[in-house]
Formats: sequence, structure tokens, C-alpha cells
Amino acid sequence: MAKQKLGKDFMLSGTACWAHTDSPETYEGNEIGYSIMVKLESDEKTEAFKNALEELFNEAEAQLDKKVNRKVPINLAVKEDKEYGECFKAKTKHEFKDKTTGEIVKRTLRVFDKYGEPLPKGTKIGNGSKVKVKVTADPYIMSSKNYGITLRLNAVLVEELKEYTGGGSTAEDFGFEVAQKPDNDFDDEAVEW
Repeated sequence: MAKQKLGKDFMLSGTACWAHTDSPETYEGNEIGYSIMVKLESDEKTEAFKNALEELFNEAEAQLDKKVNRKVPINLAVKEDKEYGECFKAKTKHEFKDKTTGEIVKRTLRVFDKYGEPLPKGTKIGNGSKVKVKVTADPYIMSSKNYGITLRLNAVLVEELKEYTGGGSTAEDFGFEVAQKPDNDFDDEAVEW
């Protein structure tokens, strides 16, 4: 008997933070995949989405092989950000192994602008960008105490881009007062011969 697909697709709409959509996120020097955190438009929508994820897990639990310890809270892919508060983290692998050839194949995440056109390669989505993110919520049970929902990142549509600049790209961004550069390379004083 074929396994039934337990995941369900959702569209998240909100503010992006900590987006790794142009290159994989790294942890301890290892590439772990593409990811983005999304702060939903309101606290009410956040609570409603958490409830929908918990309901999805409850429906899928009977079909999963293991039982869970309900005294341990369910993991709903919610991360706390200092600036944005509760955000949902969606992620996906940046590469996969081809089953027929055995080769490692690099993936590119589909990221679009508000007109549906692909964002130029290398565009970094900065914190505060307004996005829509297509995810698949997949229930999992690793053990009786490690269970929940993971959000698989499918695609991103950027409605309002605030491009990431690395926290400051000019001396002024860091608070330095800088002198005005002269228009020419010559010293203004005349040189005597």
C-alpha cells in the first residue's frame, strides 16, 4: 500500500527576516540549505496558523509510525527573533542526490519579484522585505519528545524588496564622519621649482 502524503501547502504573507534564498545558510561551516523566516501580518494570523499546523499534526499522527509524549510541546517551526518576535522558519535542501545517477545535484530556489519575474541572481532579501512564501507543512516524529511540523520552502515572491547590504556598506552607515574627497588628485598648493 502506498504511503499517503501527509503534507499540506500554505501561503505565508508577511515580513522577511534572515533570508538565505540566494545562497545556502551555513551552520558551523557546513551548508545546510535555503531558508527564510517570516513574521506574519498580525498576531491573530500567527495564532491561527499555529492552530492550523497543530491540527494538521493531530490528523497525521495516527498515520505516523511512532507515538508522542504530549507533555513535551510540539515544534511548529516557530523561531523567536529579537526585532520581529515570533516568526515561522521555512527551509529546503540546496542539493539532492539523483536516484538514477547517484550524483549530487545543486538546486536553485525559485524567487520572484512582485511581477512574477525571477529576481536577478545574487539579489539578497533583507530584513523588512514584504514577501509571500509558498511552503509545504510536513508532520514528523523523530522520537516521542522530538515531533512537530517542518515547513518546506517551495518558492518566494518579493512584494517589496529591502535589499540586504551586510549591515552597512559605507563609513557613514557605521557612524563615521568622513572628509570630502578632492575633485582632483593634485595638491591645491602650487609647487615651486
